[in-house]
Amino acid sequence: MKLEVFSLLPDPVGDSILLLQSAQLALQTEIQKFEEIGKGICSLFDDSDKTSGVSVPSVPVDPLVYMENASDGCWSEFNHAYLSKIVPTLERQLNEAEGSLKEKELRIAELETMTCMDSPQERVRSTIEQQNKRCIEIEAELQDLFKKKLEAEVESVVISRSSMDLSDLVEDKLKLLKEQISLSKERALSPRMTNKGVMLQGQSEKSDAMYGSILSCEEIQKMQKRVVKLHRMTIKTDEGKELRSFEFKDVDPSQEVRAVERRVLLQTLADALPPNSVQFSSKLAKIETNQGTGETQLELTNGTKLSAKVVIGCDGIRSQIAQWMGFPEPKYAGHCAIRGLAVYSEGQPHQPRVSYIYGRGVRAGFVPVSPTKVYWFICFNRSSPGPKISNPLEVKRQALDLVSNWPSELRDTIDLTPEETISRAALEDRWLWPTLTPPVSKGGVVLAGDAWHPMTPNLGQGGCCALEDAIVLAKKLSRAINHGQGSIIDAMKSYGDERWPRVFPLTIRANLVGNLLQWENPAVCAVRNSIVIPKVVQIGPLLEHTNFASEPL
Repeated sequence: MKLEVFSLLPDPVGDSILLLQSAQLALQTEIQKFEEIGKGICSLFDDSDKTSGVSVPSVPVDPLVYMENASDGCWSEFNHAYLSKIVPTLERQLNEAEGSLKEKELRIAELETMTCMDSPQERVRSTIEQQNKRCIEIEAELQDLFKKKLEAEVESVVISRSSMDLSDLVEDKLKLLKEQISLSKERALSPRMTNKGVMLQGQSEKSDAMYGSILSCEEIQKMQKRVVKLHRMTIKTDEGKELRSFEFKDVDPSQEVRAVERRVLLQTLADALPPNSVQFSSKLAKIETNQGTGETQLELTNGTKLSAKVVIGCDGIRSQIAQWMGFPEPKYAGHCAIRGLAVYSEGQPHQPRVSYIYGRGVRAGFVPVSPTKVYWFICFNRSSPGPKISNPLEVKRQALDLVSNWPSELRDTIDLTPEETISRAALEDRWLWPTLTPPVSKGGVVLAGDAWHPMTPNLGQGGCCALEDAIVLAKKLSRAINHGQGSIIDAMKSYGDERWPRVFPLTIRANLVGNLLQWENPAVCAVRNSIVIPKVVQIGPLLEHTNFASEPL
């Protein structure tokens, strides 16, 4: 039997052979790598270094063989020659890379600059827009200059006329004075002096009339500077959308709309009266008829007592005279109004137009009344008038709250309003039903304006109707008193008969227009804004109520 024995002990000779073979392979691999490195290094040296005197091996060269065969000094020389050759090359490549980088940076900067700059078309468009804007500014300046030129020409004509009339007046006065002196000396010497005195009296009356004409021209000139001629009406929503806009002259060439501050109008009328004709801050305490003389007895709150043959009650919506005559109290219309007068010290910026803004249950408007002042109002629904608010700051805050999200031009106007010009009032009216309402006069007492026919301001005719009343009543009384055409009582009755057909329909119409404009229902407001105002409402009939014809007094 043959036994095979396998030794499990290590064989030192075999292991050594295996290790030597592995080492040989590893060395061959490293030699190949060094050869490749040597080829890359030696390729940098195309020629030997002539200046150093050291012979640099040309390709191919094996650095390991060169290191084994070279002494230490030779290797140092080789290393120095190698570095001297490669450093300038690397520096040159670095400089070239830096130059290329700078060129790219410059190009990038140019592209960025071109990107930031507008295209030629945009530059041309910008230039055209600037030119158009400048043209608009120049056009506005020319219009302003043309307006000033016209005003200056009118003023020049008035002054020229006044100067000529004044010159003639002075000459006539001097001539009249000389004639009067001569008349006084010759009165006793000639029987013809009576006729001459009559002639001189006629000349004096003519001079006085001319003087009055001069004063009238001056008053007209002053008044024209204190009013604003309005050209356009604009209607917008509370979001700023325009619903309607038109020129008054396009609707009716005969229409001329002017706005004036109420205080200025009243002061102008008062100044036309003889001195001390008006006693301000005089409230009526008592009124009664003297049965013996038929005159009316008046007692004021300051104790003053007056007796008059003719009493014209124009003491406003809370008229005590109307109450004495048996008129009912005005009725609340369902909405209140806040009013104010904004002041622009440097001149108001608004165009000469009436601006209305309609919301839901709230509407507003503003209109310039002078070069520096703008009147505005806000009308809002309220089930009852509510308590009276006397603090103007609180009223102003309420106004701003009502239009907090409305166009800024309205809110800016309210912000510039002095507190003393702000007021809040309930809107009321009185319908003059025939046979149910007392007549306009009682004995020698007659009513005019809001004392007789208070109306809501929805048509802007309250103050206008009061002026119309004054004109008609003055004519009637003048014919009765100065010309003997009937009695004073008949004149007052005739005044009422003529004015009632105008003021009664206007009062009802103003009330209905206010209710229509104060709609709160969203659907109804949408129809109003999209159909009624833009398409249905006829502008011509809308302004007919402002027409009033009258002969000179």
